[in-house]
Amino acid sequence: MADSRVHNQIKLITTDEPVIGVVGDDVILPRHISPETSAVTMTIRWFKETECIYLYKNGQVTEKKSKEGRLSLITQELERGNVSLRMKNIKESDGGVYICQVINGEQEEEAAVWLQPREGPDYLQDETQEDKLQREKSADELDSKIENKALRALSHPAVNAKMEEKDREMENMKKTLRETEEKMKKKDSTLEEKNKELMEKDSTLEEMRKELMDTESKLEKTMKQLNENIKHLQEKETQVDDLTQQVREKERSLTTLSKRWEKVTDN
Repeated sequence: MADSRVHNQIKLITTDEPVIGVVGDDVILPRHISPETSAVTMTIRWFKETECIYLYKNGQVTEKKSKEGRLSLITQELERGNVSLRMKNIKESDGGVYICQVINGEQEEEAAVWLQPREGPDYLQDETQEDKLQREKSADELDSKIENKALRALSHPAVNAKMEEKDREMENMKKTLRETEEKMKKKDSTLEEKNKELMEKDSTLEEMRKELMDTESKLEKTMKQLNENIKHLQEKETQVDDLTQQVREKERSLTTLSKRWEKVTDN
């Protein structure tokens, strides 16, 4: 028989061999109470190492969300003390140590088995107190879910309906929040693109401003040179005017001399 912790009168019986299963198949992790005792009124917890994955309490069950719909007890066998866990469509990630914990009043019994490839029963011998506390914490979480279900079942139908309505409203609010966050992300992305475009336009504008300043500087130099040329031209024109005046005076002097010469020759 495999290892088990005996706290009082009952024992959990399992196999020493690891449970081998093909991926995609269903498997049963075997557990039986000895001596044969009805487990209908007991609390049955199943753990994968430190995580509680399945809880049966007061005829109600709850599962870890990641394995929801894949785990179940063989309910018709509970009367005969069969607390084996059926697991559907096993995956590679399901491999590991599984622990069954049965609580009957003050009595508590635990036993472990390995689902491919490790020898599971030795796990409890090596289990640390921290792992044990983690298992209890994980089981308490599922226990709390069962208590909440029981409270809802006992509530007035109108109150229950109101709570369900609130749950739906909460889900709708979460959905709206997710959609709003998605829209905000898109807006942020658009804003980032616009900022990038603006920066590019600013850069282009700065380049145009520099080109304009260069053009203005060149134009200013050209105007200065033009003014200097105009000034030189005016000076040249003044010189031409002076020379023209001198030529005219020479012409008048020459005309006067010519007339005097003619008179002399006539006499």
